[in-house]
Amino acid sequence: MQARYLDPGRLTSADIQAWGDLSQLAVQPNAFAHPTFVLAACRYLQDGRDTSLLVVEDAGRWEACLPLQARRSWRGIPRRSLQAWRHIYSFSSAPLLRQGVAEAAADAIMACLAEGRGPDRRAVGVLALDELPDGGASEALRGAAARRGLPVLELRRASRACVQRRPDADSYLSGLSSRRRSELRRRRRRLSEIMGSEVSLVDRSSEPEAVESFLVLESSGWKGKAGTALACQPDHARFFRAMCEGFRSTGLLHLWSLETRLGPPLAMACRLQSGSGLFTFKVAYDEKFASLGPGVTAEVEALVRFHGLGDVELLDSCTDPGNELLNELYPDRLAVTDVAICLGGAFDRLLLAAFPTARALRRRLGNGSRPSGPAQR
Repeated sequence: MQARYLDPGRLTSADIQAWGDLSQLAVQPNAFAHPTFVLAACRYLQDGRDTSLLVVEDAGRWEACLPLQARRSWRGIPRRSLQAWRHIYSFSSAPLLRQGVAEAAADAIMACLAEGRGPDRRAVGVLALDELPDGGASEALRGAAARRGLPVLELRRASRACVQRRPDADSYLSGLSSRRRSELRRRRRRLSEIMGSEVSLVDRSSEPEAVESFLVLESSGWKGKAGTALACQPDHARFFRAMCEGFRSTGLLHLWSLETRLGPPLAMACRLQSGSGLFTFKVAYDEKFASLGPGVTAEVEALVRFHGLGDVELLDSCTDPGNELLNELYPDRLAVTDVAICLGGAFDRLLLAAFPTARALRRRLGNGSRPSGPAQR
């Protein structure tokens, strides 16, 4: 196996095909490392223009891929670092490692990094992976670091809502409290009465115009007023359109709409599939009906539909760990950790070891707020 850096803007069609094949066979699925997602972000998001891919190949087949950015410092420490690329629309830094060779691929990544080789051939002291979910990729990276004697520091650990596939939808629903099930039925019934027609979840994944409907719906609410809706920034809307088109072309887009036959969507959700994982990217709902909970109804309907998909095992909410509503609807938890791996020598190891103490001191002095992460959906 050989590791090398590639410029995402100069990939061949064969490269992109190899990357796509890897994403579907990764030991830990990650839609945010899928070529369609990364390439659209590199093209349209400003902070994606200095991204590199650390790729491990074997006989022309991609065995690993990790999108990275080189930085002059890391969390206030003036040491060059490589950081797994994470922007406001990305919710996982897990590298893609091929099933069956994940450990060997992780070893190749660490061998390359331990030599201090960044994309520009300059030495780096730290590899940082913020929001690294537990799973096969995380285990393989940690194991590869341990085999090379590289210190690993955990900076923050939290758990976000997810659903591991049950035998069927009834098994999931029976896990909700009887009070919650009753409330959901009441709200759904009332919503249908107000709309004058039964509400249902409709799959609009194959319809390009549904992407525009989502942009309009999201921008009509508080996100539009706050300027955080995708449509508020033309490049972000272009990113969304390109990303959805790419996932649609491979059958991996799940754009579901709660609606009636008499009116526009009441709620919509965009989810992205990678391998056996389904990842929630964005949700929106009509705030005129907020008291009737169209967003909640859409979530429950989506969770029922998820159990009818034969090729997925996990639905990741990709939401803030403190989201009380989704913590109730999604019964399982996915641990997510900010991880730093020391790549340098004794001085870098000393800095990394001292970082937790220095961070605690800064916080006590009121100057250590954690850098903001990706925006909530």
